[in-house]
Amino acid sequence: MRGFAPNKRPLTLKEYYALALRFVAYLHRITQGARCHFDIEDGMHAPENVVQLTAGQQQAWQVILESASQQETRSESERESEDSDGSGPGYNGGNDGPLVRSLEDRLVNLWMLLLTHETAARRYSSPLVSFCAMLSIQPTTGSWMKPGNFSSDLSKMIWVVQLIIFYYGAQRGQEGDGRTLTSIQECCLRYLHQGNETPMGEILRWRLLLFHIRDHSVGDRQVEWNEQEAAITFEGTTLRMDHIPSLLTLEYQQCRRILSEELMLHIKDFRHIFLDCPANTELLCGANRLLLEVIEQSEPLRQAFVVKKASKGGGLAWRESAMATFETHVQEFLQRLCVLVHVSSGQPIREPEFFSMMWRKTQRRRHITIRHERVMIYTEYGKQQQQQGLYQNSVRFLAQPIGGPHLAV
Repeated sequence: MRGFAPNKRPLTLKEYYALALRFVAYLHRITQGARCHFDIEDGMHAPENVVQLTAGQQQAWQVILESASQQETRSESERESEDSDGSGPGYNGGNDGPLVRSLEDRLVNLWMLLLTHETAARRYSSPLVSFCAMLSIQPTTGSWMKPGNFSSDLSKMIWVVQLIIFYYGAQRGQEGDGRTLTSIQECCLRYLHQGNETPMGEILRWRLLLFHIRDHSVGDRQVEWNEQEAAITFEGTTLRMDHIPSLLTLEYQQCRRILSEELMLHIKDFRHIFLDCPANTELLCGANRLLLEVIEQSEPLRQAFVVKKASKGGGLAWRESAMATFETHVQEFLQRLCVLVHVSSGQPIREPEFFSMMWRKTQRRRHITIRHERVMIYTEYGKQQQQQGLYQNSVRFLAQPIGGPHLAV
């Protein structure tokens, strides 16, 4: 099993924690018996009739429900007190901390009880195994999940369990146990190993099987090379390697046309590459009003973009249909520009890299800049780098013809 990877992006953590919350909701529905139900067809067993919580698990869950109910009741009374004394929202006197910590500690203890559940031959008696088995089914169609998607969900659950074990070990160390690392290691060897008859042992064996299936099967969205390795086929479309220069040329021509005709409104003598170009000095001084001035000076453009207000005050307003068309051209231009940036600058980058790029500075440094009179793009995301917490910049330069329209955005 791969070691614990603590470095996760915020959106990734949100997905992992959401899965853990789904499991807690699943556990609650199972313990409710007849008060909750699952859609079960004839001849199938309901999860609440298969899952068997131990006495310790049932007692721990009941205590958690009572603690949560007490905390909710206290919060409601405090809100009523805020309304009556005018102390303002969010004031609770600082007394919620112990209740919250107590509830968190009890949840961690419950998770540890679930991890130590001995399954033996009745693997689905474990709530954790039963929940993970449910993840293998498509909610909308009722069919099986693809191996890669199911494996991803199992990896999320494994990471959450690793985090809980680490937290539990650190908590015991703070309480005076003094054996934090030893405790974590013993717990992982006993309950987090694919050779043991435990819930996580079962889940780890599932993931190993999914790895084998994924590596020895052809997906329905697989890219295939021909025998000469001169063309690839994806979803019925074949692209030859010698067609890529023509594709880039066509995209470049369309990109320049949209920029010149639809976005810059046929402004003459406007050079797209204005780095160290004296001819664009005057244009750049009033660049924020350039298109507005062009529209004001052209009768056809005024009729196309401007309409008189129907209100008593009169005045002019932008024509909604014209602005919608202009925005459509903007998106088409950006789409074609993305193809040029993605393909022509080197090996195509992954989706998280591409969509994490910043074109202007915020709290993060922008990823698009100018170096050596060329447009430079650098990215810092990589799957292995993310897991290890080591980030390295990946630098690429756009070709001069492609960098021109990019500078004009």
